[in-house]
Amino acid sequence: MGVCPVPSGDGSIGIHLSQ
Repeated sequence: MGVCPVPSGDGSIGIHLSQ
């Protein structure tokens, strides 16, 4: 399980959760 911040196309920052 890990948490990785990923940049969105609109410039916003989204959180991607990996299990």
